[in-house]
Amino acid sequence: MGVNGYTYLPNGVIEQWGTTSINDDGFVSVTLPIPFPNNAFNLQVTPKYNGAITEQQSLAAHGYINSNSTISVGISDPYSGTTPTGTAVYWKIIGN
Repeated sequence: MGVNGYTYLPNGVIEQWGTTSINDDGFVSVTLPIPFPNNAFNLQVTPKYNGAITEQQSLAAHGYINSNSTISVGISDPYSGTTPTGTAVYWKIIGN
């Protein structure tokens, strides 16, 4: 399985996943590998950072389902207000 991809599950559910780089606090739009024919119903987003997180930092990842073919994902550091460089998010979405 690749970094970004999708698979069809036996029960008609489609699972899609990927990673997206994010430069600073905020959201970026992501076009899914394939559009869902009916509904996208669950999005999970996890922060990715290659460095060490200090006790003054707390990375949080956010996501929003825009449509059956796009999502928005973001990352923020609520304590400092500035997200460290080199950050990204992993995302996984399921639908049918």
